[in-house]
Amino acid sequence: MPSLRQCEADHACTHAVCFRGVLETAGIRRCAEVCAGHLVDMITALMAWAASRGLGDARVTVLAIPPVHAEPAQESVFVASMPVRGAS
Repeated sequence: MPSLRQCEADHACTHAVCFRGVLETAGIRRCAEVCAGHLVDMITALMAWAASRGLGDARVTVLAIPPVHAEPAQESVFVASMPVRGAS
């Protein structure tokens, strides 16, 4: 079902969520949902969080969330998956 939630990156942002970032590694999973304008900020924040905890085997996966007016059967679409670099 399409998302009606607002961007999580900034409480002042009123844009609809259109991307979900998922960081996964050895039993840890963190998610964030943001608008297009905050996509790079979300990826940077998730990767920095993992690197600061030495989670070098973590991956950040980005999914596109269908817009509110999309057909109900439409699901999230895979955009990219990348390893976290710079972790100790």
